[in-house]
Amino acid sequence: MKILHAAETIKGGVATVMRTLALAQSDENTVRCLIPADQAKELAPFRNLRTFTRTGRNPLSFLSFSWNLAKTVVTFRPHVVHLHSTFAGVFGRIVLALLWPVVRPKVIYMPHAWAFIMDGSPRKKNLYAAVEKLLYPFTSKVVCVSKFESDEATRFGLPNHKTVIVYNGTPTITAEEIPNPYNPKRLNLLFAGRLDFQKGFDVMLDAMERLASNPDAAHIHLTVVGEGVHGKASQPERPNITYMGWLGTDKLFPFYAHADAVVMPSRWEGFAMVPLEAMSHGVPVVASNVCSLPEVVIPNQTGLLFSVANSTELADLLLNTPKTQWKTMGQNAKALHAQKFAVDKMVEEINKVYGATHGK
Repeated sequence: MKILHAAETIKGGVATVMRTLALAQSDENTVRCLIPADQAKELAPFRNLRTFTRTGRNPLSFLSFSWNLAKTVVTFRPHVVHLHSTFAGVFGRIVLALLWPVVRPKVIYMPHAWAFIMDGSPRKKNLYAAVEKLLYPFTSKVVCVSKFESDEATRFGLPNHKTVIVYNGTPTITAEEIPNPYNPKRLNLLFAGRLDFQKGFDVMLDAMERLASNPDAAHIHLTVVGEGVHGKASQPERPNITYMGWLGTDKLFPFYAHADAVVMPSRWEGFAMVPLEAMSHGVPVVASNVCSLPEVVIPNQTGLLFSVANSTELADLLLNTPKTQWKTMGQNAKALHAQKFAVDKMVEEINKVYGATHGK
């Protein structure tokens, strides 16, 4: 089978999912990925890439994506085109509809968080949902990455007969000696991802500012791995925060392995990879109580939940949770990951989706 994965931008969880699928599927299929040229390293070691020029979310970049998708589909002739995230889903399905007389691949669309679950006015949300409804006939299957995402699609009026739920997955990490990048005398927190409004980085900063003024919180330190993607992010210098920028998978590995907790104060999520990566290392997750995150974080078992955008509540949880409890929750998190969120399970379920559509 020929498979083409395409995305308008991939930094963050989309890159992890695409890289995982592309590498696993390459054993028995011919796989290519269409991604921005400046993000090619995000898919390493996968190398069968087609790239386009992207300078941001603007008309020229969208045109570049669309033109290169059309060229790749016509020359590669894939059996399946797997579109990742909203903008690739919109422009990609328009391109494939126009190409219908020439080539007719099956179209798999994975929103990675519907646009209409973002913070915004009801008018905007209904507009996003209307666009999705218009493009639905040009979609073979919609892959939702959580029950929440599937339920929201139904709530906004999208037909559910093409929808399947496939939880994201990450590799199970085996125990080995990995150098510790942290000061072991601290409670080491990790924030990994885009430093933007969706991910609640401003909430994280507020919580760390509150802790900085509390003498009892002198041992709490945050390491930030990531940068702003959709605009320049504020990165104030503080003694209890260390900024690492974007790190490749290998360099990020030790930060996950030795963290006491991973913090995810998102305002909305489809189904984030960061909690799964933390759990695979046996690290508990502190997350906002929104969207799909309660499907992963079980309070006081695999981590802790707090009210969305409530930096005071977050700071209190970080200050008042005993270190022994972090360790116990981490052990529980690793067990749940192996049971429910292993990467092999995700790949198997996605391949079943392809198989169900291919040949119809």
